[in-house]
Amino acid sequence: MRDWIRNHGLLLANIALFLIFFVGMVITGAASYSEDQQAHGQAAVASANT
Repeated sequence: MRDWIRNHGLLLANIALFLIFFVGMVITGAASYSEDQQAHGQAAVASANT
């Protein structure tokens, strides 16, 4: 298992970074969408109401 992790370290680092940035985009996108909805008199996105 240690050899597999050592041999695929770059892949694992790229997957981790992708997931971190993807989650960040989802959170900021939901917040932006929620602000736009509220600006137009619509209901906000439930997960962005914190």
